[in-house]
Amino acid sequence: MISRIISQTDDLLNNLAKGLSASSIRFNNRWAYQRNDDNLFALASAALLLSQSAPRLNLEQQERLLSQILKLNTFFEAYKNKDDRETYNFYKTKPSRHFPNGCLMHRFDHFRLADDIDDTALVFLSTNKPKQEVSQLKQLAESHAVTVSLNSQPKRVFSTWFGKNMPADIDVCALLNLLTLFQKHHELSGEIVDNTILFLKQEVVSSRIFYQPFWAARHYANVPLILYHYARFMENDNLGYFNELKEILIEKTKEQILKESVFLNIVLLETSLIKWGIERSKIAIPLDWQTGFYSFIGAPLGPFEAKFNSSFFSKIAASSLTHIYWKSDLHENAILLEYLSFFENCSTSKHI
Repeated sequence: MISRIISQTDDLLNNLAKGLSASSIRFNNRWAYQRNDDNLFALASAALLLSQSAPRLNLEQQERLLSQILKLNTFFEAYKNKDDRETYNFYKTKPSRHFPNGCLMHRFDHFRLADDIDDTALVFLSTNKPKQEVSQLKQLAESHAVTVSLNSQPKRVFSTWFGKNMPADIDVCALLNLLTLFQKHHELSGEIVDNTILFLKQEVVSSRIFYQPFWAARHYANVPLILYHYARFMENDNLGYFNELKEILIEKTKEQILKESVFLNIVLLETSLIKWGIERSKIAIPLDWQTGFYSFIGAPLGPFEAKFNSSFFSKIAASSLTHIYWKSDLHENAILLEYLSFFENCSTSKHI
């Protein structure tokens, strides 16, 4: 299965390089809406997952994954900040290609996205950016921090956006990706980092990530994806920032598996348990393993809820009727590959 996924990924990347396909699709089945969509999130997410999976595979497979990672990295420049600052955008920036292949949103600057911590962190993680650039990114992220209530006190935490005049947006998955980058480069220090970690703990203790996933992670809005991001950070967390929450997260993940029907969501939950050190048996892969999954969402009415603070806007902002969903064969292949790689017994690894 692993060799088949690697071959399929080769084909996808070749078609993408030739302009024969897009990296993703965006859709809402309730609108009968679907568009091809090229975005950085799918590319950088896939690259990071491949780099994390490679050391568990044999040398020939590692060589093929290294080639794929390098190909993915060649696409990133098109999404870099338009003024060459070391931040990245969900959509292409030179020129702007927000919401491509559509009829409406690409025509208006109102729908143009600012650079964000999520895509930037994923690029930095998958391209091994030097510590100096990570330190500079941390300073920039601190300058865009927003204020939240923590233990009934106003505290500043990292925000999703780097742009001006953007709505306050705090997404636990994006925060965890940013902190994973800082963790890798020993940059987990400072008041805003401490506040952000406290905020992430609060989201678990309050159970908001389990019962209100949209409001905990407006760009993911999916309990398995949220749990996976906590597990990915904790996998290499030698200082134990979330140790007191580990048993809660493991228990909730096991409960979620029992009621989950989407196969790739189950894969994310199983992978999370493995990252937390729980021994698991390999599950069978169905033929329709990609059915029903999405990896990212857009909520165009979310900012209105924050602006008007009304229950009406809260309901429609959180409704699937108003959401745009993204899925990507590249990203989904990488998710399944990472899971399967944990069941390989290759002892020889090549640096990726």
